[in-house]
Amino acid sequence: MKTVSAQKIAVAISGGVDSAVAAALLQRDGYAPTAFFARGWSPKESRCDWAAEERDAMRVAAALGIPFRSIDLGEVYEREVVGPLIDGYRQGRAVNPDVWCNKAIKVGALLDATRAEGFSAMATGHY
Repeated sequence: MKTVSAQKIAVAISGGVDSAVAAALLQRDGYAPTAFFARGWSPKESRCDWAAEERDAMRVAAALGIPFRSIDLGEVYEREVVGPLIDGYRQGRAVNPDVWCNKAIKVGALLDATRAEGFSAMATGHY
């Protein structure tokens, strides 16, 4: 076990296995993780149910006994990911929205939000 004095660390939590394991491993190693769920954007007619994903993330945080925060990043996601995606398709370009999402959301707006709450580091279950 690492020598850590319960350092606060933000964890981007989706409700899936990867982010849950990341949070549990940090907790096991003596960190004090706080779960952050990023609400994205989806059109009303979409079958994507961010509310169900948020509930899953809340359940993970509750099972680990860690604080949970939900941050609405829908506007940023629509502007930085969805808009360029649609523009790219209209121009006949092959686009990769995951790259924009990583930059604008995961290591952009979400990291900024965690820093604004006093966290100096953020972990994810990705990569």
